[in-house]
Amino acid sequence: MLEQIILGLFEIGYADHELSDPELKYIKKVSQIFGIDQNTFKRLRNSRPEFVKEDPYKILGVKKSQSIVEIKKTYRNLARKNHPDIVRAKGITDKGLIRKAKENFQRINDAYEQILKIRGEK
Repeated sequence: MLEQIILGLFEIGYADHELSDPELKYIKKVSQIFGIDQNTFKRLRNSRPEFVKEDPYKILGVKKSQSIVEIKKTYRNLARKNHPDIVRAKGITDKGLIRKAKENFQRINDAYEQILKIRGEK
């Protein structure tokens, strides 16, 4: 039950797509009050993909101040370069490299989608 409360606090903290330092400190303090150990706290924090997202702007290599048009242009260039079909077309057959290309491509897509949501474009 107490773990569910901590998960709820993480969800509230990530509602704006970013967990601020004061929010994290507060959640840590509440978990300590509840007697939740550090390993359990880390497990809860990492239990959902939305809790461990990287900064989408950093993933795309853009600044928050850039326009959505500029960000979209960068996104499309990165998506094109990292598309698994493009990697295969270059003659690369190593399954590990193709898997890595798929992971990178998915990270790029996820970052762009997250930026669209943050900016209210989607």
